[in-house]
Amino acid sequence: MTGPKVLVREEKERGSRAAYLPPAPEAAWSFLALTGAIFFLIGSANQLLAFLPARFGSAEWEFGTVSAYLDAMPLPALGATLFMAAGMALGRRWMVRMGSAIVVLMAAVILMLVVLYATNIPIALKAVTDPTIRFGLKKAMAKSLGQGLGYPVVFIVIAVKAWKVSRGSHSSGAHA
Repeated sequence: MTGPKVLVREEKERGSRAAYLPPAPEAAWSFLALTGAIFFLIGSANQLLAFLPARFGSAEWEFGTVSAYLDAMPLPALGATLFMAAGMALGRRWMVRMGSAIVVLMAAVILMLVVLYATNIPIALKAVTDPTIRFGLKKAMAKSLGQGLGYPVVFIVIAVKAWKVSRGSHSSGAHA
């Protein structure tokens, strides 16, 4: 008695070649690592350009620059995470540890920028009297503070878990 075939791919021939490619997981993860590195570099460059020309001491500039930096965070975060995950899949400890160090550094930079941002909140609120504009300003502040506190938490969790994987102290199974 035979049951249904599960996870068996039937080959359909087209001329002399099979209709599918054999899996190439190492090549796929290498492509994702490269993509992650490129995303990280491009996204980080975009974030750094937000600081030019630098005008530290100007509340408006600091407020806008920190907001722009946080708004541009998804691309370098995705890049660092792809790079780190590819390192895990490929078994390359150095990639996992480098990715962990990068996301910890990103978390530290964000926390420093949140402190800078927070020092400008009273100035911004005093400067705006129109209720409509003030409401928009408060929404922008809530968004930036949410990003500024949320990203570091996620980055630290990711870094700790990845570092544990790099030490070989993870259990195979449900824990990621």
